[in-house]
Amino acid sequence: MRYFALIELKILRRGAETEWTRSVYRMVRTELEKSWLECGSGEPLQALARLRSVSVVVTAQNDPQLLFRYEWLQGWILFQLGETEQAFGHVQTARSLSETLDHSSQASALTLGAWILSNLGLSDESYSVARAAVNLAETGDNNFALALALHVSALIAWMGGDIPLSLDTSQRAIAIARTLADTHVLCWCLFGRGCMVADEAREARQNGDDTIFISGHEEAIALTDESLALSRDNSDSWARRVSLTNKAEYSCYIGRFSEAHGALEEWTMVKGPVSNRRRIQYLKTYAEILQREGRIAEAREYCEQAVQLTADIGTADLKHLCTKALSEIHEAMGNFEKALQLHKRFFREVQQFEGEKVKCRARVAEIFYEAEKLRQLAEMTRRMAERSKQDALTDPLTGVANRRWMEQDFDGLIASGTRFAVVFADLDHFKAVNDKYSHAVGDEVIKAFANMVSTCFRANDLVARIGGEEFVVLVRDAQEHNLSLIGDKLLRCTRSYEWTRIAPGLKITTSIGLACSKEVEGRDALLALADARLYRAKTTGRDRYVSEGGLPSLLHAV
Repeated sequence: MRYFALIELKILRRGAETEWTRSVYRMVRTELEKSWLECGSGEPLQALARLRSVSVVVTAQNDPQLLFRYEWLQGWILFQLGETEQAFGHVQTARSLSETLDHSSQASALTLGAWILSNLGLSDESYSVARAAVNLAETGDNNFALALALHVSALIAWMGGDIPLSLDTSQRAIAIARTLADTHVLCWCLFGRGCMVADEAREARQNGDDTIFISGHEEAIALTDESLALSRDNSDSWARRVSLTNKAEYSCYIGRFSEAHGALEEWTMVKGPVSNRRRIQYLKTYAEILQREGRIAEAREYCEQAVQLTADIGTADLKHLCTKALSEIHEAMGNFEKALQLHKRFFREVQQFEGEKVKCRARVAEIFYEAEKLRQLAEMTRRMAERSKQDALTDPLTGVANRRWMEQDFDGLIASGTRFAVVFADLDHFKAVNDKYSHAVGDEVIKAFANMVSTCFRANDLVARIGGEEFVVLVRDAQEHNLSLIGDKLLRCTRSYEWTRIAPGLKITTSIGLACSKEVEGRDALLALADARLYRAKTTGRDRYVSEGGLPSLLHAV
């Protein structure tokens, strides 16, 4: 602490940034990273002490990104320690700081806020905030922020009872998390998906399907085992404890009691301080295993410890769940009067919990409404980005694809190995149209031709204007023997079109070169072949097509 106080004095005296102050900046960022790693490796108290030891230096730097990271980390560590409402205060500060930063930072603040809200029992608010976080993260370039936002969104959907949505979202979160060097998020995504799969399996049993019940829990155990392996490697004690209690629960449900006990035994050996929430979860899980084994008296002992701990720390959202479990244990023991008392107490605690949620909603309203504004901003940003991307790939006059889009699609077709045809079409004597009728009429002709070609081909074929009066069509699933049919069809469409609707006496024809992807390799070679055949069609009289062999084919006038 004394060392960092001296640093603060030196910074204030020197004023302007120097190489020395830049080295201090790097040192502070290193300390923040160490704090993050310590929290994950089972030393949250040490991490918090390290973080707070650099508070004056962080403040002196007056760097919004540094301040944001500092506040976000405080929120994260306090959340891991079970200090939920205190953590939420730091998240609010981080969210305010993130408003001047990038979308990934804003998403990270909202994600942690959503996670805390869900732990406070505010499921509706938490899901809205989580979706806003996902929207923002998708407009950024930080996969850590996106994977975490998707994971939290999946968890909240699962807690809200929407298992299909949670499974879809978690699958995407895991795919992104697997690309990260930091394996912490992948740990969380895996044990989270295990919860969802296990719940889906329990629903199957309610519908009378025991096979899916067993296979689902086996899959949940496999996911949790992968999470456990990662948490042992990266020393993530929080993820390890959660995974172990989850594995114990799943193993218990399918009668693997020795595995369940083994998981909880390992839980007691994980180093580092344990939050009250994690300890309550451990006691409640142990009680459930013992109850299923028929060891009711021992189950009661563990459940009573959990109930007492919830009373001591005032954990409203866990209190009623533990009371209900204890009531069921007394009922199984034949202590019906005690079971009834606990059942009545359970309903009172549910009412108390709902009342706490109302108070909590008032305290967290600010972040909820700010998240809604950010969600709307993210959606607007996304629409603008999509429109910008679409504009970059679209011909502004006709609305069909431009050369860039055509080249991208062309390369994709080649890479996929799909057979396709290339149609290279050029309007005949187009300069004469401009000279005789005006450039405005010429533009209308090009637009009409683009629209006509689009309707002439299928929706999944790509029509592109690549310059002037030149068009290319990529026809999917086309073979060499189809080329004449394609050429005939386009000539027929062009000849039958009522060009006089654009200008009296106007007549438009087209020359066409056709090539099949099997004939030559590569985009440039295929386009060159189709272009050469187009030239052959032009030089042999126009209003015709040339396909394989380079021989012109003139469709009889219709």
